[in-house]
Amino acid sequence: MKGEIFCLESQKSVAEELEVLLKRHVFQEISIDRLEVSDNYSRRPGSRDHEYFRSFLKLFKASMIRVDDFAIVVTDGKGSWYYMGGYYSNEPYLLELFEDSIGAIFPAVAVMDRMVLMPYDVGDAFAKSRVFPWFVKPRDLGGVVLADFRHADSVTEAIRQVAVQIKNDVAKLCKRHMHLRKLQAPDFIELADLLSVNRRYLELHRAEIVPPSARLSSQIISGPVRMDVSSKVVLEVRYESKDPLPFVIVNVNAPTGTLSAPVAAALSFSGRRAAHRIEFDVVPKTRPFCPLEVLFTIDECHTTSAPFPLPMMLDVEA
Repeated sequence: MKGEIFCLESQKSVAEELEVLLKRHVFQEISIDRLEVSDNYSRRPGSRDHEYFRSFLKLFKASMIRVDDFAIVVTDGKGSWYYMGGYYSNEPYLLELFEDSIGAIFPAVAVMDRMVLMPYDVGDAFAKSRVFPWFVKPRDLGGVVLADFRHADSVTEAIRQVAVQIKNDVAKLCKRHMHLRKLQAPDFIELADLLSVNRRYLELHRAEIVPPSARLSSQIISGPVRMDVSSKVVLEVRYESKDPLPFVIVNVNAPTGTLSAPVAAALSFSGRRAAHRIEFDVVPKTRPFCPLEVLFTIDECHTTSAPFPLPMMLDVEA
């Protein structure tokens, strides 16, 4: 897992404390790069300053809601200025940032290539650019946590929020990965490589990252069916939990030519109703058994994941 701390050269002590907090609350083995830019950027920037500012600007833009693209000019208000990042690419908007206001955007923290923490007064840095509508998004919507760097407790709480959100994000990605790969258990080796996350981080938070499987089961409650004859099948789907399951899609697969029509049902379970019945017609082509497969799809916002597809055998008579 990689993190970046963007700061002014005069903010080294604050950056050091941020590094300690990130290791304490996010991950002890997190790799952190400290990207320090000159306090005199508008007058004597170096090539490294431009490079760091370009990285910052890319992540900053990705963390906000804006109507169009923009560039930022950093000025001392006395005639000295530079485009943030060293160049201007004909963006339709130009925001002005006075050198003595850079402290309103730094320090800033990025983790896993996403900006996650900035000063609470970041909006004040561009007070003269109100004609351009923009604002940073909340962290749970892909934005940032805002902290008051004048108060240590605010910074500590902000880092704690960042740590929780990162675990939530990784948990959602893990659930999506399992669903798309049709995995019954998470593949932390591949997931760690895809997310550029240390596998030890995944193992350390396994209980919070790996979603529990929903306690769904299915059973054929109708009798045997006839070979090559259209017969009705009744499938009972049960949910054994007190927690509501608002939305689950049930699909039934069978050998080619067995189902007279696709079988799909959208079900909802609450404490008052723990079972549903699904009826469908089959024309079995083999005996003494006809294989069926029951698949569940659960809304990704739910805290549980769908159980692995359930194989079933339908009794077939001559």
